[in-house]
Amino acid sequence: MGFEGMTAYVYHNFLEKDNRSYADMRETYRGHWNMWSEKFTSDPNFEYQVPVAMGWDMRPAGGTWPQQTGFPSEPYKDRVHSTKSTFRDKLKEAVAVSQKYRASNGKTIMICCWNEYLEGNYIEPTEGHGFDYLEAIQEVFEK
Repeated sequence: MGFEGMTAYVYHNFLEKDNRSYADMRETYRGHWNMWSEKFTSDPNFEYQVPVAMGWDMRPAGGTWPQQTGFPSEPYKDRVHSTKSTFRDKLKEAVAVSQKYRASNGKTIMICCWNEYLEGNYIEPTEGHGFDYLEAIQEVFEK
């Protein structure tokens, strides 16, 4: 293929399903995880790094607004929030997918993002969430 692997930043939808809640986001991620994992199972030299995000909320940057390119406004995508437990569950699902497709997925889970505050996607400790997201990561990956 000319490259050795891929991951993603944020999946906003899968086929016709948009992320309107964190439950939706988990569902759309599962769709991508399974699709890409299956696609590359026969290529031992390609690694799909399973991505995980804690949410999405563009309101700090003014919201998801219509673009000059004609991309429509999608404000319903601006309130996709997780909790420590829903994020932890999503991490566990990512680990299960990664293990199921170990031959093509390697051992990497890509966690996005440390401090993407303008897009409401961060695991850095805050006054609102404390260390919840880091604790969820520790609970899933600590041995």
